[in-house]
Amino acid sequence: RNWGFNHKGTAMAKRPKVAAIVTVYHKYSHAQHIVDRFLEGYGWNSRHHHPPMDLVSLFVDQVNPENDLSADRARRFPQMKIYPTIADALTLGTSSLAVDGVVLVGEHGNYQTNAKGQRQYPRYEFFKQICAVFRLSGRSVPVFNDKHLSWKWEWAKEMYDLSRELGFGFMAGSSPDDCCREHADARRGARGSLRGHFGAPHVTVPAWPRCRGRASTG
Repeated sequence: RNWGFNHKGTAMAKRPKVAAIVTVYHKYSHAQHIVDRFLEGYGWNSRHHHPPMDLVSLFVDQVNPENDLSADRARRFPQMKIYPTIADALTLGTSSLAVDGVVLVGEHGNYQTNAKGQRQYPRYEFFKQICAVFRLSGRSVPVFNDKHLSWKWEWAKEMYDLSRELGFGFMAGSSPDDCCREHADARRGARGSLRGHFGAPHVTVPAWPRCRGRASTG
């Protein structure tokens, strides 16, 4: 993992900056599981590990004063600032892209369901706003999308196509930042199509190696 290099393989002078775009941020939410690992670190191989990057900005779509954790995290980790819009979180309040990666967590929150009972989380809408910043800035950075791309096939396909058009690394999964997979075909080196699960054709990712220890995920 060349965390100290950009997508062109050039050494980066500073620690990479990451923006988190989330629907909600409360206890046991996916945002709490993922974002907290950037801020707090996490246990790995019997040691406490801190990622070699900094989560510097946060956008939260729905804030419930009764259980929201974002304000607490902003107080405890002043290097992370909460921004009112997705564009501000990616530009750090400036006029162009100012981060090296984006984490999109569109899971949990008060959103409508369709006739199929699917919760219509705004991952597609958030992703489009992220890509708009990329276009205006004339450059793009890797994006991780928690869970499947969208509840709507056409939108999922468009998200994939946009990532190819704008030329950035795009990964999706169910909280795979530190999860385990025990299935036989998920051993080191195996590869599998994500067409049925993530909604975008021709997308493949390396299977996760078997874990030495289990860790809680969302």
